[in-house]
Amino acid sequence: MAENFIAEAFTLLAIALVAIALRLYIRVLTVGFRKLALDDYLMIWAGCLYAAETVLAYAVGVFFHGLANSGMTPEQRAGLYMHRESGGAKEEYRLRTKGSQNQLAGWLTYTTLLWTLKSCMLTFYSRLT
Repeated sequence: MAENFIAEAFTLLAIALVAIALRLYIRVLTVGFRKLALDDYLMIWAGCLYAAETVLAYAVGVFFHGLANSGMTPEQRAGLYMHRESGGAKEEYRLRTKGSQNQLAGWLTYTTLLWTLKSCMLTFYSRLT
């Protein structure tokens, strides 16, 4: 299942980056490099954010084995915290802590990406009128 997610995530990233590159290539051909507008630069930023989001999602699955603190009951959290210094619980505590931090970074990157794309559409439409 994880292999399917990895293949899908990076395939979608590749398609998005090709679409962004094609869009910029056509814009440079039609208006020139000096007349690129704000929405063109926002698309470059969106491509970078989407790449970062994909890498963060990949890291949660591969490096942290999909472990985070989401979906845990308060009792499970307390039990994990109480036994964080012992053998296997220490490793699970580390994976869940780092996985949660990575997951939070992914959520923030995703939110920033959405608002960047909204801003891009807004500036594009304002340029048309």
